[in-house]
Parts: sequence; structure tokens; C-alpha cells
Amino acid sequence: MPQLMASLQRIQAATASFVERKYMHILREPLQSSGQLVYVRPDKLQKNTILPNPERLIVEGDRLTIEQQGDKPRRLLLQDFPQIRAFVESIRATLAGDFPTLSRFYDVSLRGIPEDWTLELVPRDGKTRELVTAIHISGSKGAIRSIEMLEGDGDRTNMTIVAQTR
Repeated sequence: MPQLMASLQRIQAATASFVERKYMHILREPLQSSGQLVYVRPDKLQKNTILPNPERLIVEGDRLTIEQQGDKPRRLLLQDFPQIRAFVESIRATLAGDFPTLSRFYDVSLRGIPEDWTLELVPRDGKTRELVTAIHISGSKGAIRSIEMLEGDGDRTNMTIVAQTR
């Protein structure tokens, strides 16, 4: 774990493209979206969805801004939404190599080798665990390649990430 966290801590900024598939038991085919992810140390995380509908999610500090085409931006404080905050921190704290924050929200386990690792995050909070049973973040060295979120109702979301710059 210390070697992985140190490798991730060296990343100052990263841009990647993503394809996200949401598998829902009520649908035959997964919902798919794609776009770009941006991370800037210490705490900026941005998800720009291009397809099927443009949307931008921006997290900076304790603020989440949601921008959808044709609507006024919505701003939320993460402290007011503990379950959203826990999910945001799963990604942001992993990217930052911030084990203390990860372990505050999750029971964390690591398997694999530096070139092919997977973090398993199980929410500590019971209410969060009702929504998300586990998050699997996989990568190679200091790069995240996929994020899988398993939901309490049996649905799951899988995001494949391809780094563009570092």
C-alpha cells in the first residue's frame, strides 16, 4: 500500500478519456456515456461527459458543481451529502495517494503487483453501504485504468479510463 500511495502522490495533474457503462437489472443493455476526466492536485476533479448528453461535474474542495446543457449550474456542499462525498473521496483520495482519507470512509484492501493492482473499497458507513456495497479501482503503477462501483440493489457501473497526459 505505501508503494502504491507514493506512486499516486507524484501525480500533479492528469487528463484521461473515459467510457462508462451502467448495468441496471431493469434494462437489457447498459447505459453508456463517454467523455473526459481531469484531475489537478490537490482536490480538483472534473468529469466532462460528451455523449450521450453533455454534462460537467466539477469537484473542488467541498463543493460540487453540476452543469447540464440548458440548465442553471447547481452547486452542492459535499458535507451536506455524505454518500456523495464518500464516492467522490474514493476517486479523489485514490488519485492523491491519500490513504488516511480513503481509510476514513472505507475499509481498504489491495491486491496485485505494481503493474496490475486493484484496490477494494468497502464503505464504513451503513447508509452509504446500502447504496454502494464496494468500489474496485484498478490500475498500473500510478495510473488508474478502471473503476467499478457495485450498488446495493445489484446494479453496477464500470468506467474504463485511458490516460491522455500526466
